[in-house]
Amino acid sequence: MSPFAGERVINHSKGVLEETYDLWDYFDEKRDALERFENYLLRLQDNEGAAAAESATAKHAPPTSRRAQTRAARSQNA
Repeated sequence: MSPFAGERVINHSKGVLEETYDLWDYFDEKRDALERFENYLLRLQDNEGAAAAESATAKHAPPTSRRAQTRAARSQNA
């Protein structure tokens, strides 16, 4: 990702010179960056869910659904 798009994603203001000449909105670049970030967060969430499910199956009967896995993980954290 370009530094220009990164600055727009976090909503930093432009300098006077840049504000005058850089009129591009970087919409496509911002969308790409945010979609990649979303995918990264979803992978993290799935990995944590898989780790919680593994620990739950070691102590109890294996959960049958994603909802059951989530409940098992929450009960272990409580």
